[in-house]
Amino acid sequence: MLLTSQRLSGSYPSQKAISQSSICRALPTHSISLFSRQYSQSQTLRQTKVKNIVAYFHQSTVAAAKLEALQEQMRPNHTTLKLKNDVVTRWNSTLRMCQRVCELQEPLNATIAVLMNPLECLTTDEWEALKEIAVVLKPFDAVTTEISAETTVTASKVIMLGRGLTTSSLKIKPTSRSERSQVLLTKLLEGLQKRFGGLERNTLLARATFLDPRFKKNGFVSESCYNTIRDGMVAAVTRQLSASEASSRDEQSCPETVIYHD
Repeated sequence: MLLTSQRLSGSYPSQKAISQSSICRALPTHSISLFSRQYSQSQTLRQTKVKNIVAYFHQSTVAAAKLEALQEQMRPNHTTLKLKNDVVTRWNSTLRMCQRVCELQEPLNATIAVLMNPLECLTTDEWEALKEIAVVLKPFDAVTTEISAETTVTASKVIMLGRGLTTSSLKIKPTSRSERSQVLLTKLLEGLQKRFGGLERNTLLARATFLDPRFKKNGFVSESCYNTIRDGMVAAVTRQLSASEASSRDEQSCPETVIYHD
């Protein structure tokens, strides 16, 4: 109870106050700008091809009907799906467009062939690279979705989410075979280190993580950062208790005022 008090000396802000600050919005803001930019730079040609394919099937009712029919033939146990358009202002909509295209790779290739190749399709290497890039960006999409779904960003999650993105990227890197996905992973890891590498030294975020019962010490990789925050919080509680006891003693030591009436 004392640790969550907003009256602790040293201006320890509440979770709500921290979550509404610009620091807590740093993760989603920087993520969207960084990841969308790196994503676009790494696959401009391939993304253009994908957009052309999606646009063609959205504009042609004949092509859309043929794609649906071939899905029913080639994927009888699956629900018939439609291609997704991307939205310029949302980087993850482009990711989901590419994920859907990858999901429908075989029916798409078959439909384009049946229609006498009305547009350029992806090469085998491009398909492989596109699938790998979708896997690379999936954790970033999950983090963006989780943060966007909340009414306010929870400050105590920021350090953990930043570290989770780094960990997932490092795990994926050895399994990526295409040069483009390797380049993207390298850029993402560099960006994560630059933007989120020192989050444990951010006093507001570190305090929020320390106070969250889900994380506490597990929210820190650096032992020194954890010790600094723990010692600071203990000192703040001690000061608050001392001030409260002193105030209580002062109140008790004040003589009772007696009022006499004539």
